[in-house]
Amino acid sequence: MKQYYVKGNNIITTLVPHQASWVIKKIFNARTYAPGNSTIVLKHKLSISQIYRELRGNFQKVSWRKMLCNNYAPPKCTFITWLAIMGRLATCENLLKVGVHCDQVCSQCNKENETFEHLFFLCDFSYEVWSAILRWMGFRRNVEAWSVELQLLKQHNNNSVSHNVYRMAISMTVYLLWKERNARRFSQLLHTPNMIVRHALMLIYTRCYSVKKFASVV
Repeated sequence: MKQYYVKGNNIITTLVPHQASWVIKKIFNARTYAPGNSTIVLKHKLSISQIYRELRGNFQKVSWRKMLCNNYAPPKCTFITWLAIMGRLATCENLLKVGVHCDQVCSQCNKENETFEHLFFLCDFSYEVWSAILRWMGFRRNVEAWSVELQLLKQHNNNSVSHNVYRMAISMTVYLLWKERNARRFSQLLHTPNMIVRHALMLIYTRCYSVKKFASVV
């Protein structure tokens, strides 16, 4: 294996010169981030993706990665979707688990306690929103539980226009339902399911206008 030297010293093992500039020191200190005893930096052909894979290491891919990594929805929508996937949204159910007491009744239907599943899928308000969004996308099926919807998302993991729009629509709807929940609880602002659907479609069309390959949607 070819060795590289700086003034007669091996670049991998030599100490950082005290009189070196801060740029040179940064370059030398970067050796600590190279795995495998720094052998990766000695290869004749090197790529950024190769370095990234070696630094990252091996791990099991999560089933919902395509939902977030290949999603053209606004960042605020994908962030709320990530919190929803991880079960970290501050619903009344989750707040109660950490000792925060609040009105447990769902602010959208005023019938059942606010759990994640109820708020987003079992509530009459949310069910009406989801049903309209699914019809707009051409689906003729009932709204399922979140765990089932995540499984269905696996079928929309390629880069086609229809699959990208599907992922966008899911993220935007989750975001808008969560925004509506907060508006009702903290600002006493009420919107109808039809208003939420219209807002979601406006967001989808706006994003599609900004991405050339989605021109067929608009």
